[in-house]
Amino acid sequence: MNVAHNNTVKEKILHATKNLFYEFGYEKTTARMIADRVSMYHSNIFYYFPNKRSILKLIIRNFFQEIRKQVLNLQIELSPVELLLFYVYILMKYLELDEKFKRLYYESTDVTIEVLYQDFIIQLYPLVDGKANSKGQEQQRKEYFMDLVVLLSSEKQLEFYRKNKLIAITEEEMRNYFTKLNLKLLDIDEETIETSFEKIDQYMNRFDFSTLNIFTDDVVISLMEEEK
Repeated sequence: MNVAHNNTVKEKILHATKNLFYEFGYEKTTARMIADRVSMYHSNIFYYFPNKRSILKLIIRNFFQEIRKQVLNLQIELSPVELLLFYVYILMKYLELDEKFKRLYYESTDVTIEVLYQDFIIQLYPLVDGKANSKGQEQQRKEYFMDLVVLLSSEKQLEFYRKNKLIAITEEEMRNYFTKLNLKLLDIDEETIETSFEKIDQYMNRFDFSTLNIFTDDVVISLMEEEK
């Protein structure tokens, strides 16, 4: 099959699926629903993608790449600590703004962990980690991965408790807590965290959160290079 045609069909499936995931959630979206949107037999979907999870991974990767692009577009100078803090703060703030994305995000923490680890963590964490030089690279990466699992799993659980009013905690309190916890796990002292918070606060109002809604019909998300 022609590669260009193949990619066009994959992007059509990707576009339809991201809208379905956003509207109905990951778990409730079936291969048959995707196939109906693109006028295709549902078994043929898996000629282009190995499974539903692989489509979700591409969508989540596109979302985080959009955050990265928008941060770069601000053309601001941030230290690695401030940059990590900024990324986390943007994500947590967006979860407050978009309930449908929040549902999808917490449904797919396993995929999010994989994407964040591959695309951000292994590059950014060593620049921030206060003990990085005392560890071998393999041990570093194991610990970073475990930290990420702890962070996102506990965040998901705490959101469940918050949403079901089992604990009186606001979304802002959650945002501040997990943003700081990210840095504490990397052995960053409290003073550095507070100073970094003060610096990124001045940039938050310059960030256009509307650009992160990649789920509207007029936004066409693309295949990553390795998927073509």
